[in-house]
Amino acid sequence: MIVPEIAKRKTRLVICDDNEAVIKICANGRSKALRHLHRTHRVAVDWIYDVFEQTWCLLNAVGTKWQIAGIFTKAIVKGGTWRLLIDPARIRSDKRACFSPGTK
Repeated sequence: MIVPEIAKRKTRLVICDDNEAVIKICANGRSKALRHLHRTHRVAVDWIYDVFEQTWCLLNAVGTKWQIAGIFTKAIVKGGTWRLLIDPARIRSDKRACFSPGTK
């Protein structure tokens, strides 16, 4: 039976970022420049550090060119760059793959 085998698998959260400063802050758990974050934005850098110390969470550095989230925040005018990013992001042109009849 396949279901018990799937249930035994461990899921990993993989986060890819192109900002080396953020990666260092997450790895060290401290930043003098960001000491106000918890007070002003309610972001606990210590908690973020604790999460990334866990074995189920992995923070990877990627080049800006491969940062998939960039397709939502940057203007991409080259077709080749767009095609490289939409496949890992699982973006498809077939509307039927995203919406079923009757959904709004």
